[in-house]
Amino acid sequence: MESRYRASLEEVDGELFLVREELQKVWDMLHIRNSELEEQHQELESARGQVDYWMVKSSLMTVGNGPKYTYTECSSENQRLEFLVTSLKQQISEKEQALRQLGRLRNTEKTELEIKISSLELKLAEVDVLEEIRQQRSHGEESEKQQSCPLQKCTRCDSFLEQMSTKLQDYSAKNSELQEERNTALKSLNDVQVLTQGLEETMKLEEQFSQTLQRENQSFSRCSRLMTDQLATLVNEQEDLTKVYKKLPENRKGNASLEYWAPRSHLVQNVVEMVKSQEGQQLQLEEENQRLKEAQGFLSFQKLEEEIHSLQRHLDSKTEKMSTMACEMEALREKNECLMKANVKDWQQVQSLREQMTVTFHKVAYRLVREVVENVVFLPNLPTCIKHELIQNATG
Repeated sequence: MESRYRASLEEVDGELFLVREELQKVWDMLHIRNSELEEQHQELESARGQVDYWMVKSSLMTVGNGPKYTYTECSSENQRLEFLVTSLKQQISEKEQALRQLGRLRNTEKTELEIKISSLELKLAEVDVLEEIRQQRSHGEESEKQQSCPLQKCTRCDSFLEQMSTKLQDYSAKNSELQEERNTALKSLNDVQVLTQGLEETMKLEEQFSQTLQRENQSFSRCSRLMTDQLATLVNEQEDLTKVYKKLPENRKGNASLEYWAPRSHLVQNVVEMVKSQEGQQLQLEEENQRLKEAQGFLSFQKLEEEIHSLQRHLDSKTEKMSTMACEMEALREKNECLMKANVKDWQQVQSLREQMTVTFHKVAYRLVREVVENVVFLPNLPTCIKHELIQNATG
C-alpha cells in the first residue's frame, strides 16, 4: 500500500512538473508574442508618423509654402499618398485583427491552464485524503472500528460554518433586541390607545362645541343680514324724514330739529338694541372659545396626538428593520443549507474513496495470500495435510 501511495504521489509530482514546464513554455511564448506586438505597435506608430508627415507636407504644398508643382504632379502625388494611406489603414486593421486573435488565443490558453491546474489540485486533494485515510488505518486497531469511526471533517467548511453560526447568533441577538424594542413600542402604543379612549369624551365635547359655534355663527350671520336690511330701511326712513321735515312749513316745525326727531323713531330704537345684543353675544362667544382653547384637556390632547404620530413612525421603522433582518436571515439559512449539502457531498466522496480503498486493500491482501499459499504449496518438503489446510484457509 505504501509503495502504491508513493507511486501515486510520484505520478502527481511528475504531472505537476510537466504542467510547470508547459506553463513556462506558455509564458515564454506569451513573452515573445508580447515583444512582437510591441514591435508591431512601434511599426504602426512610425507608419502613422509618416502618414502625418506626408499629410502636413501635402497641406503645405497646397497652401504654397513649399516649392511650386504642376497640377499633374500634385494630383499624382495626392493619389500616391491616398493609396499609401489606404494601404496603411489596411495594415493597421490587419494588425488589430491579429492582436485580437492573439488576445483570444491567450485567453483560451489561460482558461485551459486554469482547468489543468484545478484538475491537478483536485488530484492532489484526493491523494491527500487517501494519505489521511491510510494514516488513520495505520493508527487504527481493526477494520470494523475504522469503518465505524466518524468521518473526517473539512476544516475549511468547519471554519466557514463557525463564521456562519456566529453571524446567525449575532443576527438572532439583533432580532431579539428588535423584538424587545417592538414590544416596548407596542406597549407604549397600547398606553396611548388607552389614553385616546379616555380622550374620546373630550373630542365629543369639542365636536359639540364646534357644532354650537357653527350654529351660533349661522344665527349671527342671519342676524347680521337682518341688521343690514334694517339699517338700509333706517337710512331710507331717515331720508324720507329729512324730505318730509324740509317740506313742512316753519310754523309747524316748532323748536324740534331733525336730530331730535330721528332717534324717536321706533325702527331706529329696535335696530340700536339689536346691534347692542349682537355685539354682546359675539363677545361672549369669543371669550368661551378662548377659554376652551386654553383649557388643559385641549393642550394634553394635542400632545398625545403628536406622541401617537411619533410612535407610529418609530413602529414603522422598526418593522422595516425587522423585515430586512428576516430577509438576511433567510439568505444566510439558504447559504448554510448549500454548505451543508456540499459538506455532505464531500463526505460521501470520502466515504466512497474509503470503500474503494478497503475493496482494493482486501483484493491486494487476498492476492498476496494466494501467492504466498501457492508458493508454499509448491514446496517439496511440506506435508500434504498442511498444504490442504492452507488451500482451504486461502479459499475460505
